[in-house]
Amino acid sequence: EPWLVRYSSKGVMTNLRTFDPLTGDSLERLVFHAKTGKLFVGGQNKALQTATLQRLSASLVSEQTISLSSTDIVGQMASYGDHVFVQVHPNFGAHDHWRKINAATLLTDATGSFQFSGQTFSSERPMGMALDANTGNVYGLIANSNEDFGSLKMLLKYGPNLGSSPLIQKDVTHLNMPRNAGLAADASGNVYIGFVDEATGRGRLVKFNSSLTQLGESSVLLGNTFGGHGGVPATDAAGSVYQAWFGPSNGGDILVNRYDQNFNLAASRTLDLGDNTRMDGSFELAVMDSSNVFVTGASNNGLNIDWVSVKMNVTDSGAVTAAAQRVVITTSTASSAIIGSLLYNGAQVTSGTARALLIADGSAAPLRLSTAAFGTSAAYLFNLVPVGSYHIRAFIDLNDNLVADAGEPIALSSAAGVSFLGTTIAGLDLTLCDRRS
Repeated sequence: EPWLVRYSSKGVMTNLRTFDPLTGDSLERLVFHAKTGKLFVGGQNKALQTATLQRLSASLVSEQTISLSSTDIVGQMASYGDHVFVQVHPNFGAHDHWRKINAATLLTDATGSFQFSGQTFSSERPMGMALDANTGNVYGLIANSNEDFGSLKMLLKYGPNLGSSPLIQKDVTHLNMPRNAGLAADASGNVYIGFVDEATGRGRLVKFNSSLTQLGESSVLLGNTFGGHGGVPATDAAGSVYQAWFGPSNGGDILVNRYDQNFNLAASRTLDLGDNTRMDGSFELAVMDSSNVFVTGASNNGLNIDWVSVKMNVTDSGAVTAAAQRVVITTSTASSAIIGSLLYNGAQVTSGTARALLIADGSAAPLRLSTAAFGTSAAYLFNLVPVGSYHIRAFIDLNDNLVADAGEPIALSSAAGVSFLGTTIAGLDLTLCDRRS
């Protein structure tokens, strides 16, 4: 069950929404549309193999969902002016690889496609998309999936209204790219491709100008790449380009490199999220400027893999951070909190994870999540709780899927719920009872 979380600028979770992939309410990609202040989520109805596009409010409330016919999944997304641009993977026989969709109506105003010479449309699979924020030009990266014709790859440039023929096309097959390469464009119309070289295993970043002439490249030694993830580039208004990777140090750290407008390495950061003998690494990257760089990724603490979102400063030239320090919120440092214990009254469970969810009245999605190791008495803590009325649901997660399944010990707060006025509530204990015969 995918989760979408909104955080404040200080890293406090303000909203959370869950997605059900069985009903088409899944989560693959997302983009913020600045003009409307809305969030657009690209997903997939897995039962029908049809891509979906959903518009959410700033508080993550669903406003409208459409089905993108003849497609099976949403790839990269971007916004420009009144529109959202969506990369889609067409089913066989379709050819709308990129779509220009009106943000207000969710109607498709234009499509873009490409066909390799001598092949049918069903042979193409888009790999990436980037948008020039100054001109609205769209760059696409596409691969030929028909092995009879070889593994061809093409870099394309379209105008803001897309079309069946690109303005410029560049054969980039020689770059040894896998299918999950990333694409970005800067304010000068330069375009960047980030990927793991299939021949050498090194991370590469290749720069082209707006005419798709190759200008230069950089490469970096990598740690484990989690199946080729990482390396998706991002740019800022100052002309810098950024790339996030699984670095080779400490068993694998998050590594972020910043290159200046002349494509020189200007700064580098590594981030170790706990056990420095195990790998941490990046998935996606978003940039406002050099002091506001956001990375999503994974952290391995030796017991499981946790998903993380990190805000980094990549301004100082040549500096490399030491291992990151976690700020642990405890009962002595918490404020505006709800605190209690989860008491287990049973004998059938001897392991698992104790979880507590704080759910606002009238909402199905939890606002806060607290996790603790299993024990006959495990503490839970919800920090910085907004004023409001809530219910608490606690359970012992036996299969680590974050959901209270049948048979797992569970506890609920009273029917009256919890009225929170901003002053910390301590000692709100719940008793978990066995539900299996």
